[in-house]
Amino acid sequence: MTKNPSPNISLAELRDTKITINFSFKSKAGSLPGKPIKTNQDAYIVHTNFAGHKDKYIFGVCDGHGLHGHLASNYIKHQLPKNIEAQYRTLNNEEYSSIKDALTTAFLKTNKELFDSSIDVNFSGSTTVLVLLFNNRLWCANVGDSRAIIGKYRNGQWLAAPLSKDHKPDLPKEKERIIASGGRVDTFRDPYGNPVGPSRVWLKDENIPGLAMSRSLGDGVAAKAGCIPEPDVLQFDIEEEDKFIVIASDGVWEFLSNQQIVDYVAPHYSRNHLESACDKVVKESTLRWKSEDEVVDDITCVIISLRSSK
Repeated sequence: MTKNPSPNISLAELRDTKITINFSFKSKAGSLPGKPIKTNQDAYIVHTNFAGHKDKYIFGVCDGHGLHGHLASNYIKHQLPKNIEAQYRTLNNEEYSSIKDALTTAFLKTNKELFDSSIDVNFSGSTTVLVLLFNNRLWCANVGDSRAIIGKYRNGQWLAAPLSKDHKPDLPKEKERIIASGGRVDTFRDPYGNPVGPSRVWLKDENIPGLAMSRSLGDGVAAKAGCIPEPDVLQFDIEEEDKFIVIASDGVWEFLSNQQIVDYVAPHYSRNHLESACDKVVKESTLRWKSEDEVVDDITCVIISLRSSK
């Protein structure tokens, strides 16, 4: 997987390579102390036959937060693919800049529609990471800290490579924008003023909203402090060594690395058991949460196999 074609594979060869797509997904609600059953605020996106093409897909994960986070994530799940498809149908080509603009416009439009809906998103919202897959090429669009990776098999080894970048408030570019917008970046503070937990987004003079990511859809109060719904969009060409994609909410990534997830999925991919691969990811993520914290986050993953043939 490269942002430009491999020097060993010509563009013509890439275009002639056919990718067979299979996929599976699983979503599991987390738990809170004294409340073992909670509402699952995650949502997954599986959109086949994109724009009427059997070889074009959208896969994604939305991770809601706040009182109405489950409503926000499910709204995005249904509305964002429609907006992407509408924007795609206006394009004259599939160049990177055109697809990037289409995806960005669709995210911004969905965010506006979310605010115009009946859902109160002043203190609620959702991350979204998705992959637009067109046979031998993919585009990844991300807002927030859900994540997409690709599993590669190279020289007898399984390797993980990122498709998206997490949007954390303390990243230099993100922090600069937040401060310029009149917000501030800081952790929670205990009664003695000591930092607790990750960096968060706050209004300059108020201890709200405390959002642990620098980009999201919804989150009206955080938006006043520089939190934005604009996605980072990256394009990749799929190579022979690229075997599967994992898209997951941060319930997976909080305690497990990209490489650990690839190592969990690889044996199941080799047996063409994607459902059991999803089960493994959810199981291991849940076990790590239980060993590290009193709460267990909602956990969602979508796994897509990429099998190439000429």
